[in-house]
This record gives sequence, C-alpha cells and structure tokens, in this order.
Amino acid sequence: MKSRSLTPLELENGVPASTPLSSHKVMSRSLTTTLAALSLLLTSGRARAQEDQPHSRANNLTCMSCHLDQDLFGHQIGTMAGNANLCQSCHQSGGLASKVPFAEAQQARLRPDAATPWSPTGTSHRWDAAVSGRVEPVNGTPDNAILTGGRYTGAYAVSYTITITSAGDAGTARFSWTGSGPGAGSATGVLTGGNVPLEKGLTLAFTNVSPTPAFAAGNQWQVFVRPDLNSPTNTDLLSHMSDGKVVCSTCHNSHSQVQEPFDPQAPPYVAAQGEGRHYLREANVQNQLCAECHASRFVTNALAGSHPVGVLVASNAYLHPPTSLPLDKQQGQMWCSTCHDLHNSQGQDGLLLRASSETQVCNGCHALGNAGTAASHLNTFSGPLWPGGKFGSLKPADTDLTHRGGCSTCHRVHGWPDTANPANNYPHLLADVEENLCYTCHGTNGPAARLVYADFQRAYRHPIVDTDSLRHAGRSVECTDCHDPHLAQARAHVYTNTATAFRGYITNTPALLGVSGLVVDYTSLTNFQAPTP
Repeated sequence: MKSRSLTPLELENGVPASTPLSSHKVMSRSLTTTLAALSLLLTSGRARAQEDQPHSRANNLTCMSCHLDQDLFGHQIGTMAGNANLCQSCHQSGGLASKVPFAEAQQARLRPDAATPWSPTGTSHRWDAAVSGRVEPVNGTPDNAILTGGRYTGAYAVSYTITITSAGDAGTARFSWTGSGPGAGSATGVLTGGNVPLEKGLTLAFTNVSPTPAFAAGNQWQVFVRPDLNSPTNTDLLSHMSDGKVVCSTCHNSHSQVQEPFDPQAPPYVAAQGEGRHYLREANVQNQLCAECHASRFVTNALAGSHPVGVLVASNAYLHPPTSLPLDKQQGQMWCSTCHDLHNSQGQDGLLLRASSETQVCNGCHALGNAGTAASHLNTFSGPLWPGGKFGSLKPADTDLTHRGGCSTCHRVHGWPDTANPANNYPHLLADVEENLCYTCHGTNGPAARLVYADFQRAYRHPIVDTDSLRHAGRSVECTDCHDPHLAQARAHVYTNTATAFRGYITNTPALLGVSGLVVDYTSLTNFQAPTP
C-alpha cells in the first residue's frame, strides 16, 4: 500500500476520520521524518520567528500548547483531534481565550425554506459547513454514522429527515427520507451504503459505528442544505478543509495576522506584535474569503438575483451612506461584512446581522423605510406578515410576530426563485412578481384591510395585468404606479364632489402618499378651481 501526502489541515490536527484504519501505520511511518523535523523546530524556537500575538510566547504559549511533538493519538500533531475542538479548547468561557469564546450553540441554525416548528438560532458562521450540507442527529443517534457528499444544486434551502426503517450494518439496513422545503422529494426502502444518491446532487455515506448492528430501526438524522454554495477555488483554503467542511483553519491562520481584514478598526500590521487583525488565511478587506464559497452573492446589480456588493452607497432621497454599518476601508464600498458580523452578530436568528432585525440593517442605507411616521406596510405593530405565496411564489408563510412591518415581508435580500424558472429570481429581490405580490395580501381572504383582487376581475376595470385585453399596447400600469408601498398610509382616498383648491392634493389621500401625480393646466377649465401652488 502506498502512503499519501497529508494535507496542511491533517498536519495541524490529524488524519480525518474518513481515513481507512488500514492506512494508519503506513502514514505513521511517513510522518516520522516530518515529526522529527518539526520537533527540532519546536524545541529550538526557530518555528516561532514569525508568529503573531496573542498566539505567541508573549501570552505564555508555546508550540506545545497546541501541538504534540510525537505521533500519538490517531496520527495528529494537535493536542486535540479535530480543528474546531482544538480552537475551542481555549476559545471558551474560562479558557485561555475566554475573551473570544465560541460555543456549539452559537453556530447559525437557519430555518429551511418551509414552515417549521422550530425557530432559527445562532450568532456565528458555522465551523462545520459544507456545500453538501450538514448532519444533526436526533434523539441521541450517533452523529458520525452519516456523512453528506456531493454538492447540493437545488434552488431552495431544505431540511431532510433520514429514518432507519430496518436494522443492520451499512449495506444491509434500509432507510426512508423526506424533505421539508419547496420541491423537496421523499423515498422509502432505500438501501444504506457508501455513496447513496438523495436528490439534487446530494449523497449520503453510511458508516458502521459500534455497537453492532450499526443502525437500529428508528435511528434518525436531519440533513440541512442551502443553495448557491461552492467549494473554495483557493488551494490554500481548500487544503484546510476537513471532509469537505469549512472549519476554523479554513479561514484563519493561527500563526499570522499579516493578511488585511475587513474590520475598519483593525490596527496596521506589526510583525510579531499585531493583535486584533483576526488571523486571516487570505486578505479579506473586500470579503475575498466570503467570495470563495458565496460567489453567487457577489453581484453588483440586484437584478442579478442578490443584494449588490462592491458598490458605493449613493446619497439621495432614497439612499444614504450608513453611519452605523462599516464600509471597506480602501474604497468605502459596501460588502458582505457591511451587513453581516460573522462571529458576533446582534441578531440571534442565524442571519448574522449587525443589528437586531433585518429592517434595522436595511434602514442603515435605505431612506424610505425610515420615515418619521411609518407607512402602513412598515408599522411594527399592525404591519403585515407574509402569509405564504398564493399566485406562484413558494415562499412560505412567516409567523414570527417580530417581523411585522419588516422589509422581508415583501423582499428577499438574496433573491427568491421564480417558480416558473427557478434558475432566476424575481426582480427587485421581491417574494413574487408585480401585482401578484400585492394580491397575496390584498386578495381574497388576504390579511390586508383592503381586499381589491375582486375589483380587478370585473368586466370593466383598470387594466394592470400585462396580458389584460383592456390594456393598450405600450401603456404600463402596475399597482406601484399609483401606490408607494414605502410611504402609503391607511384609510381610503379623500375625495369630494365639491371643487376646491385641495381636492386633488396627494397629502389629502393617504393611500397615494409618495406618488408624483400630474400637473394639470386649469386655464380653460371653468368648472374647476386651480389649486394654490
């Protein structure tokens, strides 16, 4: 049997769990020379020349604080197996790095794109993330018995429930699976094995663990997958992944703070003295690290299906540069980290936002959502919640009362797939398109006070549908041509049969607030009184 070269992550933290046991002795011999040389460097201090604080002797740390100098426990040279476990041994309450603690419960746990009974949680980017999703055991089931593989290619976030239906070891036991999310499928009586296709590019690998048989009837796991993820193309980052998962060392280099972070408050780099520069593996001043896995979000126009990044924030009636959200320190542009705080978000819902709600983040740049008197759609007490798509959109209902009047009622910051063509997103980051979005609430049995859908189904009506037979070619009229959803107030139009100077004022018609209106020439209209300018 030939030995293989170990990846940098394996050299730091040991051979991955998926490595065949029959290869351990061979790799043990192949590591002997490497470990001997490393031991010499560790004891002589030569390996410490370029190490930056606080991972340095200035904080009473030595190489032996994190590394072994002999081939012990499972061919690792870290004092703990598993990269995240090694980091968390100090980064925990009461640990050497207690000022920056990380607990498992902090990892983002987002709701799939379906109505679910549990609430999303988390304040930190996951350190066990993969393009093939992640596995959570249910009711004490072994968490290392299933590994996900492949790359999920679906358009929606989905949660799969995997249930063993007949006991046995891998290759004998059978299971069923069912997905929770738009377009998710299901199957029963599937044979366990090493590379079992699920759907949309996702595979499962079942591994025998003690006791025997490895799988008992009723064993259950949940598999969570999200769309639009890619493995890094940067070979340095890729080599610091474990079983295809992003771990701490994928993004962080524990020995160097040379690379420039996004953080505008980070101090300039000083060799062997730098602190507060986040130990990044690659420069991230314009979120280059984020782009490695989230490339589909790196667009400069919302019509490309996601909120734009790498853009300057204009200053006008609609937008203003943020005062409480950071921009990149080189060009003053907004990037992912303008809205997201990867390891210490204020929100507890896994979205990793720099404010306690989506709307607060949006208001940092979008002026229309921050009016002195909130519009009907933006009222946090009586404003709407998305009731679930009714005219094609598969966006599920939002039942979280804290989202009342929020931007996410109508918008999806990173796009929502058009049901007719899931490869595309609805324009302007909406949850549905054109009047169907409005009809979702203002239609039959909708949550809005004004239900107008039936009015537009009459034989004689104002045409707003693109295919309406009453619509003249070249004349485009949509709901938003007469109503501004960011400014409109409740109550019906104020209009009387008496000609006055104020009858046509927009300020007298709350439902039309924000609409520009028309300038009328009253010179020859003897039956109308010209309004005062």
